[in-house]
Amino acid sequence: MKVPGIQISFQRCMSSLACIAIAFMIFINNAKAGSLDSLKTLADNESDPQKKMELLHKISLTASYYDLKAAMREVIIEYNYAHTINDRSSIIAALILKGRLFKKQDLSDSAFAAYETALHLANEINDSNKIARIYNQTGDLYKDMNETSKALEYYNKSYAIDVATKNYRGQFENLNRQAIIYFEQNRFDQAYATDMDVFELSKKIGDEGLIANSHLNLGNFFFIRSNLDSALSHYLITLKHYEKTGGETLANVYVNIGDVYVDKKNYNEALKYFNKALLIAEQFGDHNFLAHLYTSIGRCYALSKSYSIAINFLEKSTAIVSGSKDYQLLAENYGLTADLYAEQNDYKNAFQYQLKVEAAKDSLHNVTSDDKVFELQTRFETFKHEKENDMLKIENDMAKSKAEKQHLLIITLSAAAVFTAFIGLLIYRLFRLRTKKLKSEQTLNSRLELQNLNIERLNNMLEIRAIRAQMDPHFIFNCLASVQHLITKEKIDDAEKYIVKFSRLLRMVLENAEKNTVSLDKEIEMLKLYLDLESIRMNENFRYEINVDDALLEDNIKVPTLVIQPFAENAIWHGLAEKKDNRLLRINIEVDKNVLRCIIEDNGVGRKQSGEKNNKKEHESKAVKMITERLKIIRAQSKVAATGIETIDLFDEHQQPAGTKVIIQLPVTLRA
Repeated sequence: MKVPGIQISFQRCMSSLACIAIAFMIFINNAKAGSLDSLKTLADNESDPQKKMELLHKISLTASYYDLKAAMREVIIEYNYAHTINDRSSIIAALILKGRLFKKQDLSDSAFAAYETALHLANEINDSNKIARIYNQTGDLYKDMNETSKALEYYNKSYAIDVATKNYRGQFENLNRQAIIYFEQNRFDQAYATDMDVFELSKKIGDEGLIANSHLNLGNFFFIRSNLDSALSHYLITLKHYEKTGGETLANVYVNIGDVYVDKKNYNEALKYFNKALLIAEQFGDHNFLAHLYTSIGRCYALSKSYSIAINFLEKSTAIVSGSKDYQLLAENYGLTADLYAEQNDYKNAFQYQLKVEAAKDSLHNVTSDDKVFELQTRFETFKHEKENDMLKIENDMAKSKAEKQHLLIITLSAAAVFTAFIGLLIYRLFRLRTKKLKSEQTLNSRLELQNLNIERLNNMLEIRAIRAQMDPHFIFNCLASVQHLITKEKIDDAEKYIVKFSRLLRMVLENAEKNTVSLDKEIEMLKLYLDLESIRMNENFRYEINVDDALLEDNIKVPTLVIQPFAENAIWHGLAEKKDNRLLRINIEVDKNVLRCIIEDNGVGRKQSGEKNNKKEHESKAVKMITERLKIIRAQSKVAATGIETIDLFDEHQQPAGTKVIIQLPVTLRA
């Protein structure tokens, strides 16, 4: 039995800087009141303007770690005092901190405005260090908005300045942020190369905490690549540092080491480290971390065949997240529990928990769809508001321009004889004002067109998600119908085998629930699982072939999820099921220039005879209709005209129906 583990993103996506921030926040929270009061007393009694400025900045910075409202009040005081003493460098520092506070409150427009003003001042005084920090913070803002290309652009700008000024800590921060983005995008080789640069910088800086976190990042890379010995080596180096400092980060390191021992099948050693992490997690009371840790421990016990203990820990995890919206973890807990009951031949409970998996998956789809719709509505409302502001600004400019022209006209008429040259100057100025206004209107139109394109792209994405949300329940209903058919025929052994394989197939569907495309080899793996299920149901006189060029699998081609299965299902249920013997389903996958061709061919009774037996002229599957709709959207996006589906009726030499051939054509531009 293979039990999937917790998603790698939870345990390994905490960056080095996040680890440092958590430790610092814990320190600040323990001493915040006394520290702030002391700093304020010192600032009130300080007569030297520069020293007072430094104290005010420390007060704002300290407050920013635990009370955003208080921090905003303090940074305004800092900003005003910097203006009073005309210290532009301190004004810039206050603006950068303002931007960070706006970012924490998800006020991205205000944050951008603060950074833009700070950048203008920093360029005026030619402060390279401040410019680099502004670029770095702007990159963080774009990263939070999931605009990773813009984030990388600003990190690179900041990094270039830090290299020129030999600011090693600044270089460390920028490269570390870039490595995190590469890691989250599954660009692991690029993440590893960047992490190695970060590691060298941490040694050059000589900071033990930064060195430890560099080892942690390298350990994460080797774990992803299943190089367990190298991962363990780096994690143990990290552990030596954090065993001295303690804190929640130590619990993360324990969990990472435990995961390595799970993959090495040394479950006793894994449980030793998981239990160490558990002691820390229960002390700090981080419920989210604790829930994932319970699942890891349950998984470990499951792999070591201690099923009852495993179920107990999974139930603890489920109890924590049942009231939250962490449907991903909830579905994983239910799926693991279903597998454990199936392993003990308790198929009734296994089936009940598998239904819970599907319910959690539906909730996950609904939340995701609601979030996307809300995001789209928010962006549209923002765009609408910006458009109204721009139009209002244009109207104000026009009214102001009209008043100016009237004033200039009075002056011109009163001095027409003497100031002829001045009239020419006014005409020239009017011409420039109109030109400027025209350019402003053209810029506004360009922005409107760009926003419309973005909205159309988001609508296409939501439409694809909606179609897939319909397909998954349809597919699961057909599989459950097959189980019911076997039970009705009193084929209990086949039904039990079917449920176990169905659980594995459903797990793969759940893992790919949020993906518009999967790799071709994953699609074929899911297809084989489905055909094995149908082999159990049909029991005899049914065989299938899947022929695919190995080079296609090596190329890592991406295809829409479950694009072939509905046609294989159609062929079995409505073509081969009506035939008594020698039932064959053949699937060939080939490539021709920029088109991937999938051919599904059966030697069944044909569409005409199948339609007559169903009292219809022609049977048309609901899933096939939805696949057709998906391909229309893909054809529009890829601009590959050949994308689509073709169905061909086959006949023997006596012109009698001999089966059906379906050809699906997809753009190879879906290659990863």
